[in-house]
Amino acid sequence: QLVGEVLDAASEEDKEYFKELARVYSEKKQLIGYAKEIEDLRKEKSKINSAIAHNNIMRENYYIRGEDGTKLHPKPSFIIMSCVTAFFLMVTVICAFDLAKEYAETPDHVAGSLSALITFGVLTLGLGTYNFGSYFFKTGKMKKIDDENSQLYLESGKMDEKIRDLENKSADLLNDLKRSIHEFVKKDRFIMK
Repeated sequence: QLVGEVLDAASEEDKEYFKELARVYSEKKQLIGYAKEIEDLRKEKSKINSAIAHNNIMRENYYIRGEDGTKLHPKPSFIIMSCVTAFFLMVTVICAFDLAKEYAETPDHVAGSLSALITFGVLTLGLGTYNFGSYFFKTGKMKKIDDENSQLYLESGKMDEKIRDLENKSADLLNDLKRSIHEFVKKDRFIMK
C-alpha cells in the first residue's frame, strides 16, 4: 500500500525507479510467503509423521508377545491354536464314539464318558471361539491401522511434492531477486552520482 502511494505521488521521471523498487519488494514479499508456506507444510507433515508413529505403536499392541519379548503376528498363533483346537475336537469325537459304544453295551453306566465328552466339548468350543475371535479382532484392527497409515503416507508424499515445488520456486525467485537487487543497486548508485 505504501509503495503504491509512493508510485502515485512520484514524478514521471521517478516512476520507473519506484516501479522497480516495488517489484523488488513484491518479490521479497513473495519469497517470505513461500518460506511461510513451506514451514506450514513441514509442520503439517510432522503431524502426519507423528500420527503414523502413533499408529505403528498401536499396531504393535495386536502382536502376541513371547516370553523372551519377541513379537509374533497373530497368524502363527492362530495356526498353533487351531491345531490345539483340532486336537481337542478329535478327543471330543473319540469321547462321543466311546459314549455311543458304552451306551450300546450298558445304557445305565455312561456317566464317566458323558462327563469326559462334556469337558472336552466345552474346552474345544472355548478354544475355538477364543482363537477365531481373537485372530479376526486383532487382524481386523491391524488392517484398519494399515489402511489409515496408507492414507497418511499418501498425504505425506503429496506434502513432500508441494514442499519440493515451493523450494524450487523459492530458489528460482531468490536468484531472480538477487539479480534484481543487484541491478537496482547499480542503477541507484548511478542515480546518486
